[in-house]
Amino acid sequence: FSPDSHVGTFAAKVLGSSLYCESDGLPVVQGSTDVVCHFMNIRSISSNLNDFITEGGRMIESIDFMCFAETRLSKDIECLYKLNKYRLFANSRCVRGGGVAVYAREKFNCRVIDNITCMNNTLESIFLECTINSQLFIIGCIYRPPSSNVSLFCNQLEEMLGYIRQSRPGSDLVLVGDMNIDLFTLNSDNRCLDFVTMMYSSGMFPLILRPTRIGSTSATLIDHIWSNNINKFTSSGVVLSTITDHYPIFMQMAVGGRIDRDDAYTKIIRRENNYNELVSRFNTVDWSFVREADGVNNAYNGFADRIECIFSEVCPLKEVRVKKLDLEKPYITRNIKNMIKEKHRLQKLSVRKPITYGQIFKDFRKNLNKLIRKAESEYYRDKLANDDSRNGKCTWGIVNDLLGRGTSNESCGEFLLGDSTISDPRLIADEFNKYFSTVGSNLADNFDVSDNYKDYLSSCDCRFSLVPTTPSEIKDIVKGLRTSAT
Repeated sequence: FSPDSHVGTFAAKVLGSSLYCESDGLPVVQGSTDVVCHFMNIRSISSNLNDFITEGGRMIESIDFMCFAETRLSKDIECLYKLNKYRLFANSRCVRGGGVAVYAREKFNCRVIDNITCMNNTLESIFLECTINSQLFIIGCIYRPPSSNVSLFCNQLEEMLGYIRQSRPGSDLVLVGDMNIDLFTLNSDNRCLDFVTMMYSSGMFPLILRPTRIGSTSATLIDHIWSNNINKFTSSGVVLSTITDHYPIFMQMAVGGRIDRDDAYTKIIRRENNYNELVSRFNTVDWSFVREADGVNNAYNGFADRIECIFSEVCPLKEVRVKKLDLEKPYITRNIKNMIKEKHRLQKLSVRKPITYGQIFKDFRKNLNKLIRKAESEYYRDKLANDDSRNGKCTWGIVNDLLGRGTSNESCGEFLLGDSTISDPRLIADEFNKYFSTVGSNLADNFDVSDNYKDYLSSCDCRFSLVPTTPSEIKDIVKGLRTSAT
């Protein structure tokens, strides 16, 4: 795979890429200088995204861009599959199957490159661009339907890569996707040779050289990651997973500055294990000040303040670190976590000894998936059943949580003003103020003052009159109103 000898060290690094288990996590540390891109043919987001999040564990916390092919979504249901701290960019088919999507961290403020984002019978793509540490970064997710013509696919992809080189020179480009072109057939398939030649001529180099789809009698490399900057490449690998028949793949690229992923999840709890001391403190308090207080309000406030003071001293609040999975999926109990670990252990054994452990692993995985779905169903059913039916806000909060409609912290740092882009906050504020302060006068300038308003009114022969009302009439109306919760 090395067209020139100067990429020998790079090729050795790629060939030395490792295999990872989902539970192992990726070789990324908090606040590292590497951006992490992940790709997987997910075979339907609606069916497998939940399993991917649940079983991904530590691996997902490290990923900056999660790319998926064969999402099998439609425009009207994309909003149901949002993830916390990520923004979903999807290019879905209008008919069944296919589709590509990218979950990008919100803090990167990514934008879609519309000119090379397409959906046709030959190629499905979505391209995003963002600025990371003052460097333009582009990631593209590609899916080639197996029945499409390889030559047409190469021509379209070559045009896209050429557009990026001309319109965004010097940018770092990462291209991921299910190309349905087996790189292991380079020496036997001219279509594969043409594809690789085109990619090399476009300045792209492969970062995955291990099989990504393994069957009982075959091993193919059809899921790819390519990059145009091998000097910033740090590592890549294949993740052993059984969510679909395609293994997830990933790569890491240095971006020249610290990336704070804000992966520390914490919550506030109260230490309530000092029950005996709490009772002892309450028994020793002189409560006479409550009886001697001037008025009921002062007595109650003094009593409540003393209770809160003692409770805070004996059972103080503390901040504890929790895992992302515990916050986003509270129905995953300790027992289910232990079963997930056991599933990963059986998965490793089934890879080494498929005849002995293959069926055992499949049966265990099937039962575990049923248990997780049952736990999720019971959790939300009980939560809705125990909810105060009069509190509509709380009920909708549960529904939105179930549908993934969390609050969004998306912000826009750039705006298009005429033919130029502005990013200076002061200039942006001035332009918004200018627009809203002149919107009335601008609309008024478009009015035709010669128009007579009576021309727009239709004649009406109906008349009505107002009669005086009385206080007793108002009281009767109020008494007849239905009593509400508020």
